[in-house]
Amino acid sequence: AVVLSVFLIVSCSSGDSGSGSVNKTPHHGAVVEINQDSLLNIGKEIAAKSANALGGKLKAAMKAGGPQNAVSFCSEAAMPIIDSLSNEFGVTVQRVAKRNRNPKNILDEASLAVFDEMESLLAEGKELHPVLKQENEQSVFYAPIVLKGMCVTCHGTEAEISESTRELIQTNYPNDAAIGFMPGELRGLWKITF
Repeated sequence: AVVLSVFLIVSCSSGDSGSGSVNKTPHHGAVVEINQDSLLNIGKEIAAKSANALGGKLKAAMKAGGPQNAVSFCSEAAMPIIDSLSNEFGVTVQRVAKRNRNPKNILDEASLAVFDEMESLLAEGKELHPVLKQENEQSVFYAPIVLKGMCVTCHGTEAEISESTRELIQTNYPNDAAIGFMPGELRGLWKITF
């Protein structure tokens, strides 16, 4: 069952819009219909709130102490923030990547297929959009994480990452594969399992 508190009230219509399948979810003793379009919209809202929560704290850490402070923040606080967002929204929120820094963010087979598809679309110059997939009888939302300019200080080429930052990354993430990116490249995916 999908338990989504506020998002069910705000985002879901009372009737079926005719697109996608409909899930019946208990909410305060009532039956609420959630179609696939509604889940896609809820996923977009959760991904945006998650990106803002994590990104805002990351920017503050960067401003307070530069890239080294940002690496320390990510190694200590990123996963607890993601876990708290999962609890807040009643879903599983993850950041997954093909070239990951944290081994807990590895792509499974289904996520890899979505990543590869989005990477191909980006290479063809097409715009990326979030998608909703059915996996193991669950609805799973994916949204692209595209590398922004400021991110090259920790995820860019070796020339863009200072030696002290590289050393700290290697200390915290000995098997790091999340470097060598350029702005605009697909860095990873938000994955939200309902």
